[in-house]
Amino acid sequence: MARVLIASDIHANMEAAKEMFKDVSYDFGIYLGDIVDYGPKPSEAIQLVRDKFDEVIQGNHDYAASHGSDDMCSPENKEVSAFTRENITRKLLSKEELQYLGSLKRSLISDIDGMRLACFHGKPDDPLFGYLYPWSISQENFRNAEGRLPVYDYIVVGHTHYQFLTQYDGIAVMNPGSAGQPRDFSHYPSYILLDTKKQSVELKRFKFDRFNLARELKDLIPDRRLLEKDFKLFHLL
Repeated sequence: MARVLIASDIHANMEAAKEMFKDVSYDFGIYLGDIVDYGPKPSEAIQLVRDKFDEVIQGNHDYAASHGSDDMCSPENKEVSAFTRENITRKLLSKEELQYLGSLKRSLISDIDGMRLACFHGKPDDPLFGYLYPWSISQENFRNAEGRLPVYDYIVVGHTHYQFLTQYDGIAVMNPGSAGQPRDFSHYPSYILLDTKKQSVELKRFKFDRFNLARELKDLIPDRRLLEKDFKLFHLL
């Protein structure tokens, strides 16, 4: 194996997801969760993730959609998140697709070419809902259920939509950002390429057709105020 694609948080934005796969060549794919909500194409996004990734982890929005529950997202996004979940995601998905979202695992520990990866949507001590930023990393984030600090070469997280790569106590800690709805310093979606032979990490960004995404959202969200909130999250305003 050589090139590992690591991506997260597509959020039913197929316009972005399709462009990512035009942009990247890889041998193995890991997806860190949040396939659905906010975006207009949840079913298509699920199919793409199932087709293109070898390992898939559950995100908080995947869990909430499958259980009809709260996603525990930030207060400023909660209203539009709940609306899109109930009126787009859960309306458009089949029973089997909802069951698929509910069946996804919370974490992945993998050995690839002798390198040990620990992958989570949130963070090791709170894999579904926890937020991990480069400035908030501590030993407590990495302790397992027994309170021990496992030995990994890479810890990989999603959830924040914030791309980063940093070192902590000899461990490479990284987040691919969002492949559908970036919330960091850039309006461009992002992913990571890990080369296991060269032991290198590339932080990647790409462009996509925002016009089609805006048109699709307009057709599904009649409330102008909620539409504008969703537009802001996708950088359409």
